[in-house]
Amino acid sequence: MSLRQIVALTALMVAPIAVGSCPTARAHVRAAAVLSRSSGATNAIARMYDERIVVENVLLRTRWGPFRARIYRPLTTQPRPAVIVAHGVHYLGVDEPRLVPFARNLARAGMVVLTPELMALADYRVDQSSVDEIIEASRYLAQSGMAERERVGVFGLSFAGGLSLVAAADPRSHAYVDRVAVMGAHHDLRKVLRFLATDTVETPSGTRTMRAHDYGLVVFVYMYAERFAGPDEVAIFRDCLRLQLHMAGDQARHTARLLSPPARALMERILAGDKSAVREKVLDVLRGEEEQRRVRSLSPVGRATALHGRSISILHGAEDDVVPPTEAEDCERELRGEADVTLLLTPAIRHVGVERTPSLGDQLRIVRSFARLFGG
Repeated sequence: MSLRQIVALTALMVAPIAVGSCPTARAHVRAAAVLSRSSGATNAIARMYDERIVVENVLLRTRWGPFRARIYRPLTTQPRPAVIVAHGVHYLGVDEPRLVPFARNLARAGMVVLTPELMALADYRVDQSSVDEIIEASRYLAQSGMAERERVGVFGLSFAGGLSLVAAADPRSHAYVDRVAVMGAHHDLRKVLRFLATDTVETPSGTRTMRAHDYGLVVFVYMYAERFAGPDEVAIFRDCLRLQLHMAGDQARHTARLLSPPARALMERILAGDKSAVREKVLDVLRGEEEQRRVRSLSPVGRATALHGRSISILHGAEDDVVPPTEAEDCERELRGEADVTLLLTPAIRHVGVERTPSLGDQLRIVRSFARLFGG
């Protein structure tokens, strides 16, 4: 994650509270230091809370099987504020290039960080197994002796954001997770998947048009490849999509030559971003009762009561074309009155990265969101 500039005024406004002993004050300074350092800044606040760290790998297990996780922690061993950072849809998982330096910067600022490998999301699938992995990672870190108060925060990116809220609402996590922050998260997965195929967004005031990023639709087709190709071609069909998602379009088109003429023609249209080639099939998949139950189980929608009293920070791009900003608004609206929820919609965030210089007000609100995640 990159934050282009935490301007000097932010540092001047936040740094003086570092001398206080209030945990909330320390959390704000820590958040400002992390975000400044993540942007590449070398100002005074970026150099605060700069501890030596240790990086360790562990193997955890759920009913779905083993999964790896990585711990970033300060060299000293006393309990610290602890957080799970859950990666989005990316084949590199815990090795994702933006995730690693962000986790290291959190640890340098005095946090204990665990990044779980969410196996399904690393394979471009949104699945219950990732919810269970977030819950198990939270339990492990909370009970490891490294976490203050045996409680952890969870920071979920993209579809892992929505799954993090589902995990936090699960009774199995109630003893361990007391705060959640999400960026680019879904609220109702069915609405998001429909948006990716139709370029339309469902809102309380009606349906509006918004161009969805082609990447999300390729992920959808990958998830349901068996609905688009015959059983003898589905493996090659999925390989083509995987290569496209890896930004290897030429290899994807070359591999598509192994498909039968009808499957190859469909693949070429998908690779060209022709949504009309798959739109009706996508909608047909979403109409199925079994699939409606599945996507509902992977959505925070309807779980406000189970999140009662939690600290929840929602950050979302005002022009997000993968998960539309209406998802953040819907989530905040439902949680209001149950959870201690804050919402920041900003044009500085694209999807899960800060791609423009935030306004001063947004910078301060981003710092506040991360301070809440850190326990302040």
